[in-house]
Amino acid sequence: ITGLTDENLLGKGRFADHIDEVMNILATCDGLLAHNLPFDSFLVWLEIIRAGREKDWRWPMRLICTSQLFEPEWGYRPKLIQLYKHITGKEYKQTHRALDDALALAEIASEVKLIEIVSAFKIEDRVYIPKDVRVH
Repeated sequence: ITGLTDENLLGKGRFADHIDEVMNILATCDGLLAHNLPFDSFLVWLEIIRAGREKDWRWPMRLICTSQLFEPEWGYRPKLIQLYKHITGKEYKQTHRALDDALALAEIASEVKLIEIVSAFKIEDRVYIPKDVRVH
């Protein structure tokens, strides 16, 4: 799916080799935005457990999942390519590469002013986007 090969990963180390760097980056963040956050955070959590660092790990205060945010409006959790087209009007070729997906998600977040909205509409650890913003 991702196009990564064993050669791409040679010498890169395991997640455990980079966990302190990741924790330092997350320690500076107010929030974490992902399109399919439950899936991504589960995989990260498995690596944290594998590294034996559960007690050290701290997620940012706000965890924002765009597929969940748009679920009430759509009636299901849209795929990133669907949401990207809906919000930007442009096609997105799914590459399953982290940087490409992150850039597409950043464009979505910028287009709907997600960061400003999230700051204003956080209730009981869930984030709600007003209907007029979700529909583009």
